[in-house]
Formats: sequence, structure tokens, C-alpha cells
Amino acid sequence: MTLDSVWEALKDGRWESKTELGAASGVDEDALTRIINFLHSWNLVDVQGTREVLVRRKLNAISPIVTFQFLRSIEERTDQRVRLIAERVACRSCGARQLTLIGQNEVECCACGEKQWKAMALPESLFSPRRKLQLKS
Repeated sequence: MTLDSVWEALKDGRWESKTELGAASGVDEDALTRIINFLHSWNLVDVQGTREVLVRRKLNAISPIVTFQFLRSIEERTDQRVRLIAERVACRSCGARQLTLIGQNEVECCACGEKQWKAMALPESLFSPRRKLQLKS
């Protein structure tokens, strides 16, 4: 919840001081430092080191909470024969969301023409009950 409150306190493209961010989110200084470091390491925010640390959310950055929920939904798929690791929803080059299926597991971006994989699946052998190495949820 602390990550969510810090993320919500950041506005797209607007610089916030660490003090303002702490007051707006209600998160203590140590936790706030760890959250800023986490968001910065995943390239979701910009950080400036002036007299006081300034932070801003990168424009159009995807919320880490939404990302977590998306990854969690992969685990909850009902088809147990195939488990998807990821499925392409936008072009990795230009970010456009208009993709055309051109092969069994290949799409082409309608905006830039980039050809990319559609989905990545785990083979059934990786999660069979007989296998000693199990995938952790």
C-alpha cells in the first residue's frame, strides 16, 4: 500500500520534492527512500539530486501496481495445458496498440511495421506434477 500511495502522489511529468512526496503519501522517510530507489531502478521515475531530492513520474509510465496485477492474472488463467508468461499488447518499438496477427505466434505493428512475438508460453513439462522443480507463484 505504501508503494501505491507514493505512486498516486506523483503526477505525470511534475517534479515533487521528497519532502512534499512524503507529506502527500504519508510514508516515512526510510520507506520513501526505498520506494524511490525501487521506482528509479525500474525506470519508472526520474530523480534529480539537487539540495533536496526531486522525483517525477515518467510520462505514460505504467503503474507498478497495475503491472503486478497483470502478472498475477497470468497465474490465474483457467487453461492448465498452457501457461503464458507474457502476451504482447503493444509494440515494443513505438508503443502503438494496433497489432495484426501475421503468424501463429507473431504480430506486426500497424504503426511502424515491426514484427514481434505475440505470446510466450511455458511448456507443460515445466509445471507437471512429476517434475521435482516446480514454478513458484
